[in-house]
Amino acid sequence: MGRRRVQAAAQTLLGLRAGVEGYSGKLRLFLSDDQASGGVAQSQARGAALRGLSVVPTDIVAGFTPNPNTSSARAADDEADSDAPASDSADILRTALLAEDFAGTVAEISVQLQAAFDPVPSTDVLEGVQALDEALLAVARDIAPRLAPHLEETIVQHRRGAGAHPGRYTSQLHAERLATLILDEVLRTRPQRQHNLRDLINDIARNPARALSLTEAARKLHWSPGHLSKLFKSVTGDTFVSYVMSRRLERAELMLASTQMPVGEIATTLDFSQVNYFSRVFRSRTGMSPSEYRRQHSSFDRRPLHEAIPTGHFSRLRA
Repeated sequence: MGRRRVQAAAQTLLGLRAGVEGYSGKLRLFLSDDQASGGVAQSQARGAALRGLSVVPTDIVAGFTPNPNTSSARAADDEADSDAPASDSADILRTALLAEDFAGTVAEISVQLQAAFDPVPSTDVLEGVQALDEALLAVARDIAPRLAPHLEETIVQHRRGAGAHPGRYTSQLHAERLATLILDEVLRTRPQRQHNLRDLINDIARNPARALSLTEAARKLHWSPGHLSKLFKSVTGDTFVSYVMSRRLERAELMLASTQMPVGEIATTLDFSQVNYFSRVFRSRTGMSPSEYRRQHSSFDRRPLHEAIPTGHFSRLRA
C-alpha cells in the first residue's frame, strides 16, 4: 500500500475515533439530564442507543456557525432551558446530522418514538410523534433552511394519511425519510468534502434492509476488502458482516413487534433469500424464533401494517 493511502487511512481512523468520543460524551450528558428530570425510559433507551453508536467526526460540527435567529442557536445560548426534552432531541439530531452521522440520527429517532409508544407514556402517542416531527423541522430550518418548506409539506401530508393513530413502524420510516432529506441537503452544501468510511456507515444506516457485501462495499470505496475489513473493525468494534447483519436484525425486531407482516415477507424485505436462514440467525441474536419474539414483544399499536421498507432506490456509496 502506498504512503498516501496509509496516511489517508490513518487520518480517517483518527478522525472517526475522535468523533465517537465527542458524540458519546454529548449523549452521556443528555442521559444525565434525563435521569435528573425523571426521564428514566428515555435514559435507558439512549443508553442502549449509545452502545451501538456510529462514528461522528466532531470537526464538522465545530466548524459550523449557527444562524443566530434560529431556535437551536437561541437554545445553545440559553443552557438554562436544557431540561426541555424536545429541545434536547432537536439538539442531538442537529449535532448528528451536521456531523453526517445518520446512524446516530436513527438512534435518536428510535429513542423518541420508543418513548412515544411506551405503554404508560407521559404524553399520548400522537403528541410524541408530532414532537419528533417538529424537532426535525426545527433542525431543517436551522441547518437546511432551503429544505424546510418541503419538509413541512411532507409532514402535513403524512399526518393526513396517518390520522389520529400513527403506527410505530410507519412513524420510524417517516422520520428516517425526513432525516435523509436533511442529510442530503447538508451534503449538497459540502461539495469539497472527502469521501471516507462514514459514507459507508451512513449508507448502511440509510438502507438497513440491504445485505451489502464486503466485496461490494470495498469496490465502491476503491479499497481492497482486506483493508476495509481491518479499518471497519478498528472504528466500529464489529466485523463488517456482523455490523450489517445487526442492522438488518434490529429492523426485523421492529417489524415483528410493530406490524402484522408475515415472517416470510419480513425475511424477503430484509434481503434474506430463505426464511429458514432468517429464522436461524434471528434466533442466534435474540434466543427465540421470530414468531416467539412477536408474541413477547408485540407493539401497543396492533393495527395491521403491511408496508415494506423501500428497497428500490439504494443510495450510492460515496467513494
